[in-house]
Amino acid sequence: MSQLPTLLDDALAAAAPPEGLYIHIPFCRHRCSYCDFYTLVLDEARAGEFVEALLAELAAWRARVDLSAVRTVFIGGGTPTVLPEGMLERIVAAAREAAGPLEEFTVEANPATVDAAKARRLGGLGVDRLSFGAQSFDADELRRLDRIHDVDAIAGSVAIARDAGFDNVNLDLMFGVPSPADQPAPPGALERWRANLAAAVALGVEHLSCYGLTYEPNTPLTQRVRMGRVTPVDDDLSAAMYRATLADLRAEGFEHYEISNWARPGRQCRHNLIYWHNRPWVAIGPSAAGYLGGVRYKVAPHLGRYLGSPGDPPLVDVERLDGAAAAGEAAFLALRLREGLDVAAFAARYGADPEALFAEPIARHLRIGTLERIGGRLRLADAALPVADSVLADFVAAAETGGQRERRGAETRRGD
Repeated sequence: MSQLPTLLDDALAAAAPPEGLYIHIPFCRHRCSYCDFYTLVLDEARAGEFVEALLAELAAWRARVDLSAVRTVFIGGGTPTVLPEGMLERIVAAAREAAGPLEEFTVEANPATVDAAKARRLGGLGVDRLSFGAQSFDADELRRLDRIHDVDAIAGSVAIARDAGFDNVNLDLMFGVPSPADQPAPPGALERWRANLAAAVALGVEHLSCYGLTYEPNTPLTQRVRMGRVTPVDDDLSAAMYRATLADLRAEGFEHYEISNWARPGRQCRHNLIYWHNRPWVAIGPSAAGYLGGVRYKVAPHLGRYLGSPGDPPLVDVERLDGAAAAGEAAFLALRLREGLDVAAFAARYGADPEALFAEPIARHLRIGTLERIGGRLRLADAALPVADSVLADFVAAAETGGQRERRGAETRRGD
C-alpha cells in the first residue's frame, strides 16, 4: 500500500491498534434480486487472481499496522464458501497467522455451499463460527427471493457444521418478503414468519439475525416494484412481524442485544460488537469498509481495479469525522444496541455531553416514550424498535446541527 490517502496515512501514526479484521469475498453462485452488496458471479480464473491480490493486500496492511491486537476475524461477502477448493483455506490461514489470539473467527456461507470436508477443514484452521444466509424456511419465499438453496439445505448445512465441531452457528432470516402483484396481502404472512422463527429455533442455533427486507436502489427487486410486478409488505404488517420476533425469541431464551440480532447468552457476535462500539478495524477486499485512527475508508467496489494494483488497492470515501459529527455517529451506533448509550462513558470518550448535544431529541423521545433512561444509560424503548431508523435519524440531525455550529465558531475564531 505505497500510496495511502494522506488523511488515512497521517491517522495511522497515532491510531489505536485494530481490534477486528474484515475480509470481503465478492463472489456468489448467483446474485439475488434484493442484494445491493458488491458481488459477482463466480469466475474461477478471476477468483485465483483475486486471492493473490487479497493476500498481497493483507501483507501490505501487516507492514503498516500492528495486527497483533486483532481479536476477531469476519470473512463475508458475497459467499466466501463458493471459492474453489483451497482458495478459502489460504485466506483463512493467512488471516489466522496475521492476527493475535482470536476470540472469534466467523465465515459466512449460504446453505448447501459447505460440505463435510470443507467444514472440517475450516474448523481445523481456526474458524469457530459459521453464519448461514438461510433467509426463509418457506419454499415459496425462497423462490421469490431468488435463493438457490431449498428448505432442506438449511437443516442439512447446520447438521454438517455440528458434525464438524462448530458450536456457534448463526442464521440470517428475512421478514417482509414481497408478494406477486396479484396477491397484495398473502394470507397468513405473519403466521408464516413466526413459523420461520420456530424452524430456526428448532435447529438449536446460537444466534439469529432477523432483518426486514429493504428495497435498495438499482436492484432487480426494486425495479420489479416500480413496474408493478410485486407488492411490498405494508408498514403495519412489517412492524407486526418485528414485534412477533421480539416476543417469540424472548420466549425461547434469546437475548435481544442489537436491533436486528438475537443470541443465546454469551453468544453475541463479537466482531459486529466492534462496529457498534465504534472500535477500530481493518477491512480488505473490494468494497470492504474499515475504520482506523478516527478515519473511515472503503476499498473501491471494482474487481478489475483491485486486481490491477495487487497490494495497493484503490481507496475511496476516506473521511475523518471530528467533534459533533463523530459524536453523532457514535450515538447512532450505541442506540442500536439494547444496552444503549452510556452517558458518562460517551462524554469521556468524545468530549461531548450527550445530554447537551442531543438535548432536543432526548427530551422529545423520552416524553413520547420512544426513548427510556435506565440508570446512566439511554436506550430505545421496545415500542420504538420497529421504527428505530426514524428515531436514530433525529440524533444524527442534531449532531449535524451541532457540527454546523462548530464550523461557524471555527470560522469566527479564524476571522479574529
